[in-house]
Amino acid sequence: MVIVISYVTLIIGELAPKSLALRYAEGIACFSAKPINLLSKGTAFFVRVLTTSTNIILKLFGTKGLEERAFISEEEIKYFVKEGMEKGIFEETEQELIHSVFDFADTTVKEIMVPRHKFSAIDINSQQDEALDFLIETGFSRYPVYKDTQEHIVGILYNKDVFRLLKENKPLDLSKIVRAPHFVPDTIMISKLLKDMQKKRVHMAIVVNEHGEVDGLVTIEDLLEEIVGEIEDEYDIEKGGMIEKLKDGTMLIDGSAPIIDLQDRGLPFEDTEEYHTLAGFMLTRLQKIPRGGEFVTHMGYRFTVVDVEGKRVVKVKVEQLPQGK
Repeated sequence: MVIVISYVTLIIGELAPKSLALRYAEGIACFSAKPINLLSKGTAFFVRVLTTSTNIILKLFGTKGLEERAFISEEEIKYFVKEGMEKGIFEETEQELIHSVFDFADTTVKEIMVPRHKFSAIDINSQQDEALDFLIETGFSRYPVYKDTQEHIVGILYNKDVFRLLKENKPLDLSKIVRAPHFVPDTIMISKLLKDMQKKRVHMAIVVNEHGEVDGLVTIEDLLEEIVGEIEDEYDIEKGGMIEKLKDGTMLIDGSAPIIDLQDRGLPFEDTEEYHTLAGFMLTRLQKIPRGGEFVTHMGYRFTVVDVEGKRVVKVKVEQLPQGK
């Protein structure tokens, strides 16, 4: 008899209702939401009395009272999403996005910032031609502006402010158009920083350490990439057509490719302020406007100029030399 009752209770009281709830989840939820809400409000007083009484008894025994906890934890949500992906409810990109949202709240700006020795900055005392060459060579829309050294950031330069002056035929004086820099500590969580940057309507922040020294910089794009993944644009070397792998194992690289990105690809460039792009490297090494076919060797690689338009190095062929050459 006990076995029969247990069987009926298990089937009718648990397994069948669960299966129906999973199959018709939305309909059942809509139907039962209001009654459950009314029941919850109606019994709230009694629940509060019982909880308070229990906490008083527990405190008499030197134990902490009952604490309210979330109905579901972060790990449980991740598990449900994983199960949903295996059953085809979620796609892999959706799972990655949800995981990224949780990780976003646990990441400090120091973990994602561009280190000081890797970002491009411009001297506030740069002359007009020098500044324009720098902007064309690097290809970004905003730059930290420093005085004397990159440890002393005094502002942020926007390309559109430069273009406005040029259109008005006014001389380019960086000190008159730089905007105030937004400094943040390297310990700030990026979730808080994103809200802060949105509120203040800034797109770039300078990261400082506990001693007030510049450690790096971070942009709105860097923050968003922590959620949605890499955001490629025309200046990103992977998908922007800046690098073409040839059949013989060599690479054909656009002259405007940033040195810091080529370093990330494993090419042996030193950190320097002399140049910021591959074209700048070639001009610095050759000390002239090169012609097609001219080359330099550098740390086991040969860099050959393939295409030149006017004074601009358009394409460079990069090949690794055999050891000993």
